[in-house]
Amino acid sequence: MRLLFGILFVIFSLNLANAEEPTKEALLEELFQLTDSTEEAILARSREGFRTQIEASFKARNVKLGDEHLQAIEEIFISEFKKELPELMKEIRTLSLETYTIEELQKALELLRTPEGRRFQKKQEMLIQKLVMISVKSGMRAGKRAQPAMAAYMKAHASLN
Repeated sequence: MRLLFGILFVIFSLNLANAEEPTKEALLEELFQLTDSTEEAILARSREGFRTQIEASFKARNVKLGDEHLQAIEEIFISEFKKELPELMKEIRTLSLETYTIEELQKALELLRTPEGRRFQKKQEMLIQKLVMISVKSGMRAGKRAQPAMAAYMKAHASLN
């Protein structure tokens, strides 16, 4: 009888221990919170870059927009981005869940819960934003330089239409 109670106690204890273990999804959600990667935070950060990208896009076409028009175009873009954001977040969650193990998420959270980890994360975020802007500008410069050659190619191969 003691053996039966002992086995039942061990099984019950294991079930309780497993029930208290955070799920991968819960760990990922905490990671999103600590890294300001929620939908709201992404939208707020993205807003800052939208205007720069819109201005650069029109500048590349030699079109100068007044602030009123720039703001209106920015709002149109933000409205469309908001519609896309839930799907983007779903894809980020899916990719993250496929990429990270529970142990990796736990270790990342362990670091991010410290002041040093939060400082590192903020610097990493700023670095990534700057790298994205550098990449966008680089691509726009390359595209602008490639336009004459692409136009000449299309003219020479007008039958492609």
